[in-house]
Amino acid sequence: MREYDISLLITVIWRHLLLCFEKQDYIQNKKQIAWVERTQVMLTFIRQNYTKQISLTDIAKSAMVSNAECNRCFRNMLHITPYEYLIQYRLKVALELLSFSEWNITEISQKIGYNNVTHFIQTFRRKYGISPKQYRITKHNEEQY
Repeated sequence: MREYDISLLITVIWRHLLLCFEKQDYIQNKKQIAWVERTQVMLTFIRQNYTKQISLTDIAKSAMVSNAECNRCFRNMLHITPYEYLIQYRLKVALELLSFSEWNITEISQKIGYNNVTHFIQTFRRKYGISPKQYRITKHNEEQY
């Protein structure tokens, strides 16, 4: 499962980067090259550490940049903040775990880096419009048909 997750995430990262570059015919300067490289390092850090409590400073340090430069890289490359990316990534992993694991909601929330299951449920509901439990039930019912 770990190898599948890594492969899936690398594909998602490349997709994000390619979507960013669709708007441009080429990388215009060295600063953009640096943003791409730094962003890749920071995305890798997030993927490897999403289960832990990580801060903007932790993400920035992984690429040896300031917090402000970390934010700039994410804004320019992915059009979101590092924190938004972290939350999106955690929620994508949660969808997989809800679909394919037998862990309960509390266990899943802890495995993806949430210390508070209520906060996880609220964040999940805000993103997907239903609770994790409702998602699991819906997914289970779809698989039966």
